[in-house]
Amino acid sequence: MAKKVKTTKKEKTQKPTKETKTTVSAGQKYCPKCKTTQPVANFPTDNRRKDHLYIYCRACESLRQKEKNLRRKINKAETEGIPVLKIDINEETGKTTETTLIPVIEA
Repeated sequence: MAKKVKTTKKEKTQKPTKETKTTVSAGQKYCPKCKTTQPVANFPTDNRRKDHLYIYCRACESLRQKEKNLRRKINKAETEGIPVLKIDINEETGKTTETTLIPVIEA
């Protein structure tokens, strides 16, 4: 008779790990956001991480921070009751156009 193997609660709740690591040569690092392999010099430092480098390259990290700041501005404006969108109605055609009052970041 086969013996049942007990699984712990931790084992039941663990998510399966991804086995999609890419092979990168020395002095290079993979940026998952732009999906490119770049020199380590293109990654900002982060002393909390094992390799002391951010996950994303400088360009992607900069864009991520700008998006984060924009979201923060929009949330703050909405909580204070400041309009975020300016809506214009064309009287002749009846069409509406929305214009953002907070500048939108483009890559």
